[in-house]
Amino acid sequence: MSWKSIEYRLVVESGGTLYYPRVLSVSGGDDFPYQVPVYQVDIETNTNASTTGYTSPIRTDDVLRLQVNETYRVNEKPKWIDMFEGRVLKISTRLKNGNRTSLMCRGHAQEILYRKVESDYSASSARTGTILAAIVSTYLDRLTNGSPSLIDTTSSTVLTSYNVDARTKYVYDVVKELESLEGYAYRFSVVPQYTATGHYSGCYVSWQPAPTTATPTMKIIENRARLDDAEFSSSIEGLVNDLVVTGATGISGSATDAVSQGKYGVRQRDESDPTIATNYLCEQLAESTVDRYSSDIVSGKLSLIGNNLLRPGDLLPVKLPSLEINGASIDDDYRVYRISHNISAAGWKTDVVVGEAVSDVAGYIATLFKMARYSNFAIKTLV
Repeated sequence: MSWKSIEYRLVVESGGTLYYPRVLSVSGGDDFPYQVPVYQVDIETNTNASTTGYTSPIRTDDVLRLQVNETYRVNEKPKWIDMFEGRVLKISTRLKNGNRTSLMCRGHAQEILYRKVESDYSASSARTGTILAAIVSTYLDRLTNGSPSLIDTTSSTVLTSYNVDARTKYVYDVVKELESLEGYAYRFSVVPQYTATGHYSGCYVSWQPAPTTATPTMKIIENRARLDDAEFSSSIEGLVNDLVVTGATGISGSATDAVSQGKYGVRQRDESDPTIATNYLCEQLAESTVDRYSSDIVSGKLSLIGNNLLRPGDLLPVKLPSLEINGASIDDDYRVYRISHNISAAGWKTDVVVGEAVSDVAGYIATLFKMARYSNFAIKTLV
């Protein structure tokens, strides 16, 4: 008979001291493309200051780490793994809630939401990583470019030009643009740093390629204990198999998919962008879009027994023979786009959304147009 124990703890650093209030419940998640994660953590408020659960020292903007420990043997040494790291954004308490306090927390990257690019910025023939490193070094205080750097400035895509007018964009807007200009093939993240005693010492920015092979540490297979439920869908709502892209005056390109037209009928769409200057580029835009949207789009939601192995942007192998869509069972590698955790008295549940980075054809085409304007590489399919 197997034995397993799961423990949770919250480590809050306030005024240089580490506190460990008792965790009552947790809800929150992480996304790809990047969104600054938000978690709500409810903790127990004790009136006895001598206990480790005493919460009165906790203040807004304190650094915290939500951790989980899974052990499989009675005497196994704890291995605390971070589930969420950030700062306290809001503290709430209510008379009728008794000894319960709610902490609304946001990830360390929240600084990118508040800091604007204050001066005109321009770069020519620069890699997305080089642009990001320059913006981080100039405008961010709590987030830094590490040593060694975690920002890929050698292999990321070269942009022919990139410009930001003063005070028109937050750093967050730049991050989102660079993600789309990479075709969502790169992941933005932050990596908190700690001393040997567990005290927070800073946070590095990371800009690395999204995985192109499935994660070896995690597989979803039907009838395995970690899988609680699964739901998948297939949609042809945005299907396009006959597309004309128009650029500047007299410039255009088109693409069709005869196999798709024979199966679904002709589904036409016209798109235009006057900044596209060549027929070749219009044709590439059309071909990439038709290649992506001439068949059905499959997406799914997996409900798992609590799991901390996955990260947004991972490729997850899923094998569910009992689920069939369009005559085929679910058996493929799917991109992870959202991970949600919920911890309560009932246990720990993890929901995982898999599918497309840009699920609608209009958003896909808009992203390709942006890539075409800024980048000197051939149009490629988004991840």
